[in-house]
Amino acid sequence: MTRYLVNAALLAGLALLNVFFFMEAREFVLHGRSFAGPAGAAFPGLGRGAESLWFFLFLIACADIQFVWAFIIRVIHPYRRLARLFVWFGFALCLYCFSLVDLFSRAAFVPAHVLTGILLGYAGVVIGFNLTNKKTSPAAAAVSLVPGAGIFLASIAFPSGPGGAFALKLLAIYLILCSLFAIGSLAVSTMGAGNSYLLRRNVTIMACMAFGFLAPVLFFALRLFAGMQVPPALGPGLMLIVPLCVGNRLLENNFFNVAPYIGKGAVAIILNAAIAAAGGMGLYYILTISAFSTEMLIDAALFAAGMILLLKAKFSASDWLRDALGTGRDRYAESLQTIAELVSSPAELPAKLGKIFAEVVAVAGTPPPRLILFEDRPGGLQAELVRYAEPLSRESALFIFFSESPATMLCYTLIRNDSVEESVYRFMTERDVLIAVPLIRDGTLRGALMVGDKAGDVFFTDEEVAYLQTVSMQLYQLIENDRLFNDYIMQRSFERELDIASSIQQRLFPERAPEKRGLAIHYYNRPYIKVTGDYYDFITVDRNRTALVIADVSGHGLSAAMILSMTSSIINAMLMEKKTTEKAVEEVNHFLTRRYNGVDLITLFVGVYDKSTRELVYINAGHCAPVLIRSGRKELSTLEGRSKILGADPEANYSASRFVLGRGDELI
Repeated sequence: MTRYLVNAALLAGLALLNVFFFMEAREFVLHGRSFAGPAGAAFPGLGRGAESLWFFLFLIACADIQFVWAFIIRVIHPYRRLARLFVWFGFALCLYCFSLVDLFSRAAFVPAHVLTGILLGYAGVVIGFNLTNKKTSPAAAAVSLVPGAGIFLASIAFPSGPGGAFALKLLAIYLILCSLFAIGSLAVSTMGAGNSYLLRRNVTIMACMAFGFLAPVLFFALRLFAGMQVPPALGPGLMLIVPLCVGNRLLENNFFNVAPYIGKGAVAIILNAAIAAAGGMGLYYILTISAFSTEMLIDAALFAAGMILLLKAKFSASDWLRDALGTGRDRYAESLQTIAELVSSPAELPAKLGKIFAEVVAVAGTPPPRLILFEDRPGGLQAELVRYAEPLSRESALFIFFSESPATMLCYTLIRNDSVEESVYRFMTERDVLIAVPLIRDGTLRGALMVGDKAGDVFFTDEEVAYLQTVSMQLYQLIENDRLFNDYIMQRSFERELDIASSIQQRLFPERAPEKRGLAIHYYNRPYIKVTGDYYDFITVDRNRTALVIADVSGHGLSAAMILSMTSSIINAMLMEKKTTEKAVEEVNHFLTRRYNGVDLITLFVGVYDKSTRELVYINAGHCAPVLIRSGRKELSTLEGRSKILGADPEANYSASRFVLGRGDELI
């Protein structure tokens, strides 16, 4: 809920900033002012009034693009550290672009621009530390923020004029140093790592930092210090490289994608270079020749249409090359069909996993993968399954990581100054795992497919990553089928045990009521489940006496049935040995409180009827009182005398009550 509220607040803040700066640009145009302050002095000839409108709209659009890309990454990867670094850097770029509107329109707002510049520079320093797996220490934070604070105070003291220009120059130097620190830290770390994956990731980020962070600041500094004629829109335009390059890569699962064939890669490079050259020339024409006027809108529309056509041609050529240079997609489709057939086969789970993993090894060219299961199986994993799977606690770092960021993850995208990501990195490197694909269905994390690196420093392609993701879904289905089958077997086994227990219990009950005992007995029993805690019995004590027993054991199921069987045995044994009713009941209570020591309770009514005297001697131990209906009378009464429930008090005493039944009397 907190994350949703923060996201809503960010969107509301963006809307307010857009309204504020649009109104400021509109006021600037309506009053026909020229660019003010030290920035305006550094960029003469930018136009007045309506001629400057397009420039301000361009700055606002650049800020919105920075925000939107950062916000999308925040929503898709809310917990991944690399994504979070990009998000905060994107927000800093957004504020920096917004502050340029004030910088070029109002001389009094130089401090606002300086503050956003300091935030941007500090974000670059944090990126330099984090991507080299180091934490930003208090000393490092002080070294980077104290000079920035001094520049900010200077801009407040001298918000315009020569003092303001000097503050801007100091800010430019500060940003250059911050960007050089970030790029230099990454370069040193990359050279020391000697890892092709880190090399590819860090080179991409360094290039974006150089062209999207360092270059715009350098151009601005050259204009401030040397008066070099640089288009004012060039800096914000170059900053768009950061979201369009790094942001797009973060939206994909495979940060290290390369073309699998040299020919396809060479053609792709040529196509990309041609498109980049066309785009660069178009942007140069728009920013220099068209200036910021109505003509610029027409040129921008034509430029956008041309770029769309070029990209469409590029994608069509890439599809043709992919089909012409290999049959990889067909191979993956055939492999997935084979795996689907294995999943639905009647073989045992270990045998299925062995064949599936062998298929993955043959198709993807990786070492045998391993399956991580976030579940507790009774008795642990089967001995045959240990070769392919490994159980892991739901409190483990890997489970926590995938719970927060449920997407395919490569080991070298982890930032190891975070405790969770450091633990995940150590877990993966100990098992020589490069890529981990979570097994998720309906929002439930069940496990992860762990795959090692390919031989010969060959990168995973996007097709191979998609293939592994589909395999993970099929493995989930396999595990789910196995779980459901095991549950079914256990349920059938339990049902079979219940059938046996029910059969044994039914033997304890009398098949029919005794005859010629001076009683006409009618009864009906229908248990709620197969085994029950309800008990009744008719026991022939001797020639004249018949015992009637009704009991109810607390609870249901097998435990109640066991207590019931012991109660039946005790009462039958005691009465057949001519023991009194009191002794029989006390023996049952002794068993429950002294020998069994459980928490089960029994309500019991036991009565011994003597047909020669028509006397009923009974004890009611917490059971419902029987109802007596006297023959020929329209009145009901209950039998008096009620003792403690059995199993509650080991010292309880039970005494019998007695009364004489008349002919035709009924007892319910």
